[in-house]
Amino acid sequence: MANERVTEDMVDDLLRKHGFYDDPDTVIVEKQQSTVEAIRSALAKAGKGGKGGRGCPEFIITSPDTPDMVVVIECKSEVKCHESTHRDKPIEYAVDGVLHYARYLSPNYTTIAIAVSGNKKSSRWSLMLVPKGESEPRDLRSPTGATISRIVPLSDLIAAASFDPAVQTQRTRDLIQFSMEMHEFMRDEAEMSEQEKPLAVAGTLIALGDPVFQESYDKYPADELPPSGCKLSRRKSPRLKSLSQRSTT
Repeated sequence: MANERVTEDMVDDLLRKHGFYDDPDTVIVEKQQSTVEAIRSALAKAGKGGKGGRGCPEFIITSPDTPDMVVVIECKSEVKCHESTHRDKPIEYAVDGVLHYARYLSPNYTTIAIAVSGNKKSSRWSLMLVPKGESEPRDLRSPTGATISRIVPLSDLIAAASFDPAVQTQRTRDLIQFSMEMHEFMRDEAEMSEQEKPLAVAGTLIALGDPVFQESYDKYPADELPPSGCKLSRRKSPRLKSLSQRSTT
C-alpha cells in the first residue's frame, strides 16, 4: 500500500533543494499548523470532513516580507488520487484538498495552492493561485505567461502570484484602504496638522526601513517612543497598535 509520508518526504527534499530552509527568518516552513494567528484561525474550522474540525495541510509556507501571501501544499501517495472530476472530494484527492484549504484562507490571503501526488518515480503536480477575496483558482503562471508545473524557489512563486492582475488590483485596494485609515487616525486621534502629516509618514517609512528600529521597537516602553507634543501613546490607542502592526507588513 502506498505511503503518503513518501510523498511528503519527496516534497520536503525539493523544498530544501530550492532554498526554502536556507534562512528561517525570511521563509517559514511549517507542517500541518501555523504559528501565524490569522492562518491558524482561518484553518480552525477547515477540516476536510465537513464537521468543523481543524484543517491541516501538509505544508504551510509564509514569508514576513510578503505577509499577504501564503503557500499551502497537500500531498497524496498515489497519482490516481491527484484530482477528482469536480474537485469536490477534499479527503480523497490532493487538488480538491488544497483548494478546500485555499478557500478558507483567501478572504485574508492570496493563496498559492500546490497539490502533489505520487513519488519520485511517478508524480503529478498542480500549482494554482487563489487571489485574496476570490474563491475560484487559476493556474499559477510566470510573468512570461508559462504555466508553473513544478516547485520553484519561493521568490519565483511570489513573483508569479504578484504578476496576476487580480492580485495587483487587490493590493492597490488594500493600500488605498490602509492610507485612508492612517489619514483618519492622524486627523482624529493624533490630531496632527496638515503640515505634520507628511513628516510623520516620511519618518515612519524611514524607521520601518531601518533594521535596528525593527529589532528594538517592541523593547521600548510606550511612553518613551512618542515625540514631544504627541497627544497619545501606543498603550492608550488600540487603533494605533493595529495600524503599526499593519504598516510593518
